[in-house]
Amino acid sequence: MTSAAPRAGDESGSRGDGAPPVRRLALLFGLGLLVRLALLPTPGTFDTNEWKAWSACAVQQGLAGVYGPPDRKILRMAERAGGGDTLRGLVALRFPRFGCEWQGRRTFVDYPPASLLLLFGLGKVYAVLEPSLDDSLVFNAVINVAPLLGSLGLVWLLLTSAPAPIGRERAAALWFNPALLLAAPVLGYQDPVFGAAGLATILALQARRYVLAAAWLALAGLLKPQGVLLVPVFLAVVGREASVRVWWRCGLVGLGLGLLVTAPWWSTGYGLACLGGMLRPLSDTDLAPLGLNLWWVAGYILQWLEAGPWPLASIVKIEAFRQQVGFDPGLIAAPLLIAGSLAAALHVLRCGPEDREAIPRALILQVHVYAFAALRVHENHALLALFVAPLLMGGRSTAGRRIVAALSLLAFVNLLLAVRNGEGIMTRDWVLALSVLPMVDALFVLAALGHGILLAILFRTFVAPR
Repeated sequence: MTSAAPRAGDESGSRGDGAPPVRRLALLFGLGLLVRLALLPTPGTFDTNEWKAWSACAVQQGLAGVYGPPDRKILRMAERAGGGDTLRGLVALRFPRFGCEWQGRRTFVDYPPASLLLLFGLGKVYAVLEPSLDDSLVFNAVINVAPLLGSLGLVWLLLTSAPAPIGRERAAALWFNPALLLAAPVLGYQDPVFGAAGLATILALQARRYVLAAAWLALAGLLKPQGVLLVPVFLAVVGREASVRVWWRCGLVGLGLGLLVTAPWWSTGYGLACLGGMLRPLSDTDLAPLGLNLWWVAGYILQWLEAGPWPLASIVKIEAFRQQVGFDPGLIAAPLLIAGSLAAALHVLRCGPEDREAIPRALILQVHVYAFAALRVHENHALLALFVAPLLMGGRSTAGRRIVAALSLLAFVNLLLAVRNGEGIMTRDWVLALSVLPMVDALFVLAALGHGILLAILFRTFVAPR
């Protein structure tokens, strides 16, 4: 005998689909919010100090010059570097960086301009509370407000992505996710802000709102360089479904938003410095900075061969790896990344326009191909997949829940690398004194290998013929 379906608006108990009751969910959401508010003053990682420095410098010394010197100076340098050929000099020139001085620290800005605008606004708020912009727990809290708002935005987007109770289940899967709490505010990452723009891009594509998707995509790229991971899926969907006129509108909207966000720089004669700052992450010389990926394993093996069994894992420079092994790791990383990106885009095309769930599936593949195979991957670079994964949850199927659980476990372990390196909760000296640290590092290497297995499972689950 089948039980009667609950009435619309029934708030007493679950509907048997895994979604928590509304009242209990609201109570738990409130408790989660209180925990996050209490953790706002936490110092986060070393990156939090960088963001506070950028924020303070933008307020004290002006937003325009945070990336580097004015264009006229860069053009003179390019002319000299190119032997009178300015264009050739610009191609060869490594743009000079603005040395940001704050609280005795010297740092350089390497985040895109939308993030700098956000940090500038937060610095202005803090300046009202503390005109000297000195370091403090209050400054930590102000900087951490952005990822808190980003987390709330992610939850709202997931909540409204489907009718209840599916929307509630998706929102709960992220809000109560320990990996999200560890990312922000405990470690202080700004990824929830970027992630909200990325998730909005995917939702707009699913709804066939291509121009809106282009706007969100542009904003995501202007917040973090990892916004480029959305491009293959966007091109596959819009290329398959939209007219040439829509393509033009998408391009104009993206260009217009880019010009608007970068206006504080190009309108004041600092456009080239801004461009150089946006491209600066490409000059990172680290092989795998804390990322649980192929190159973290390769770096560990290299240290094992040099220092003996059970070494302490550390970040290896690309040039040091090239000299020791005898080949450029990019010769392996680039083909893997290209092949994975093509596979993600082809997955969308093969599934057809009616399978809208193929869009988040393809992005999850894209993110994890990058996070496993690419160089210069950081521990937080796979979080975009975690933010999008709840879109696979719905109905009575448990496949989406299993995928969310697997990605959550990997993200949590990955983020623990920041703690292991003494950049967050514990000091580095304390961590290095642990007698069990070599075994801990070996477990991280096993987790990196597990990432490769997870990626293979995702390909088998998503891409294999059905």
